[in-house]
Amino acid sequence: MFLLFTPSSKSCCFEHRAFRPLFHYARALFLLGLVSVLFSTEAFATHYRYGSISWVPGTGNNITFTVRQAWRHTAFSNPAVGTTVSTGTFFYGDGGSVSIQLLVTSVNAGEDWFFGEFVVTRNYATTGTYTAYSNDCCRISTLQNNADGNFRAETRVNVGTANSSPVILSPVILNMQTGQNPAGYQITASDPNGDNLVFRLATTSEFSGSHPAGLSISSSGLLSFNTVGKLAGELYSTAIVVEDLD
Repeated sequence: MFLLFTPSSKSCCFEHRAFRPLFHYARALFLLGLVSVLFSTEAFATHYRYGSISWVPGTGNNITFTVRQAWRHTAFSNPAVGTTVSTGTFFYGDGGSVSIQLLVTSVNAGEDWFFGEFVVTRNYATTGTYTAYSNDCCRISTLQNNADGNFRAETRVNVGTANSSPVILSPVILNMQTGQNPAGYQITASDPNGDNLVFRLATTSEFSGSHPAGLSISSSGLLSFNTVGKLAGELYSTAIVVEDLD
């Protein structure tokens, strides 16, 4: 998620990714700037804006994943809504992988990004817990933290259970007011099973980055950031995990 400060509104925006780690929970990544990945792929350099992963179980050991991403629009020759763009690789966590073919569902030409979804089903050979993920490079160069860094989105998949992951659907850009200590934003998520959700900041290994100083989140999802001294137009990156622990 991007956190961007604008002079007219004295706000900042987050670009974010949602991903899941342990058990039945999804993680949402909020980047006050840009996100990066583990692999440096020149074609995608500094173009990543947002990412999330959620999943639902099917029959047997089938798991259907939904990968949501946002990328720099002009970097991919301005794809239109309804077109498909190849944006990297999704790893199932069992040694298999698939090319992400993102179906473009919306475009914001003014902010130079497009958003899309990729849905794929994996039939795992055995039950168990797997970490499915995508990673690549890079976050944008103008971030105040994690500039040009790698990004990672992951989810912990419990094959053989009836539980589904939580889902976070947040704007690609989130605005927060400058000059506040703290500025706040309520992160929301839903759980298909109606389970209780707990929020926390992601670890460095979970999103391949570090959080800006003065940023925190409550267990109920209230994101707080000390924006005193922050300038309009500044970008920061961070990552948030929402866990289904029931």
